[in-house]
Amino acid sequence: MIPLTSLLLLQAAQIRPDAARSSRRSRRRSTWLALLAAPALVGATDGSAVRYDCVLDRRVVLASEGAEWSQSSQPIPASESAQRSFSVETDRAGKRAVVRYEPDMMQLSGTHDLVWLAPGQFAFSPAFAGPCLFTEMACVALVEVSDVDEGKALVSVTPAGSALDQQSGKRNVFQMISLGSCARKKVSK
Repeated sequence: MIPLTSLLLLQAAQIRPDAARSSRRSRRRSTWLALLAAPALVGATDGSAVRYDCVLDRRVVLASEGAEWSQSSQPIPASESAQRSFSVETDRAGKRAVVRYEPDMMQLSGTHDLVWLAPGQFAFSPAFAGPCLFTEMACVALVEVSDVDEGKALVSVTPAGSALDQQSGKRNVFQMISLGSCARKKVSK
């Protein structure tokens, strides 16, 4: 069986820069995600909107070179603070989230359908036509938020990426996973 996160990335990666086709696929993607999420939404929210103020503080880089993989992990420098902070606010029904990320280098900002993975844990997958930070034709990422207690959550952001080997002209997989934590609070609207 294919894991849910893989299905989301595979489906979202089909979006192309062509605006007309992208729009149709975006509608199909929203319908697909809503159908997928519907059974999990029962009991997933208490009817309150929730705001997550998130700060990314660590990067894990995975890269392929031919058939080999390399990995590294490092803290995100405080000097990059403008690139580290963003907010996610869910609606009262727990179906959608508004993301605000300035400057939005990973193109996460916007309103996105939520997929509930478990009570207190959801994911969404922004997908847009390029140009992008780590890809050329389309941008896609997987964002997961997991509540760990009443006022705190953990977050991971995994944008799709590729790297061009200048010598061979071949593409390799490049993933820079950003990890962090969020202050979590209920919002009255």
